[in-house]
Amino acid sequence: MPSRALPALARIATPALAIGIFAGLLAPPLASMLQPLLLPSIIAMLTLALVRLDWRAVAAQARRPGIVGLAVGWQLLLSPVLAYAIGAAVGLPAGLLVALTLNAAASPIMSSAAFAQLLDLDAPLSIVVVVIGTLLLPLTIPPLAYWLIDLEMAVSPAAFAARVGWFIALPFAAAIIIRRIASEATLARHDDAIAGATVIALLVFAIAVMDGMMARLLADPATVLLFLAVAILANVGLQAAALGLFWMAGRRMAASIALMSGNRNMALIFALAGGLGGEDLLLYLAVAQVPIYVLPALAKPIYRSLIGSGLKS
Repeated sequence: MPSRALPALARIATPALAIGIFAGLLAPPLASMLQPLLLPSIIAMLTLALVRLDWRAVAAQARRPGIVGLAVGWQLLLSPVLAYAIGAAVGLPAGLLVALTLNAAASPIMSSAAFAQLLDLDAPLSIVVVVIGTLLLPLTIPPLAYWLIDLEMAVSPAAFAARVGWFIALPFAAAIIIRRIASEATLARHDDAIAGATVIALLVFAIAVMDGMMARLLADPATVLLFLAVAILANVGLQAAALGLFWMAGRRMAASIALMSGNRNMALIFALAGGLGGEDLLLYLAVAQVPIYVLPALAKPIYRSLIGSGLKS
């Protein structure tokens, strides 16, 4: 039965993920039950994405420092300045402006490669940008936070590496072991099932991260809806800006960088801020998941027209 169910789930991945984020909101007991699986689901996402990857393509991307450097520089340095400038110009509330700026300063989500695979984008490039961007984050976020939003974040690169390094090291180690045990032919034969398992990991995270959101929505709907609107606009805006900036590098590459530009690892920022951002940062972390999970289903025809190839369902 799993051999049939997992490929079937992979074929409806994007609508399933969109439904999943609302399941977490509308079923608070389910979100609470899955909340302890947040961290394991992140590790599972990256592990499964690495298992499906052509690692020679990853190595090839790593040997292209130009485009990778530009993508990381845009993600960590330029986009937070752009987000802050626009947010300040439209007069966003102080807490929301802080959250928006820190979100735009974050590295891409750990599951970027998984989303890229679901949308037939450049997963090897996603892996390289995620790893480099995550490792550089403690060097870029403190000065940007202080300069733009007057927020002092004392981040030790060594402590940061010790704290999040296993999020990268453990999936790589697990994927290496799996690829040593299973042959390339076996992995290729079960690729759809692995994709379906990836969707399950994404769904677990989507549901679990919404824990407590319904109570917040009922208590203060105006604030939640404002944060949600800004998170959606920021995701779309950063994707559009990246698409324009990297268009000359090739459509598929530009679309891949655009997807990462909208989908940022707000959980890492929340951990690094150490509570400095308060409830506003936590609220933005939750609502930012809505465009991450919903937009791929809505934007699939756009990606299809951009890269000129058939996308998976």
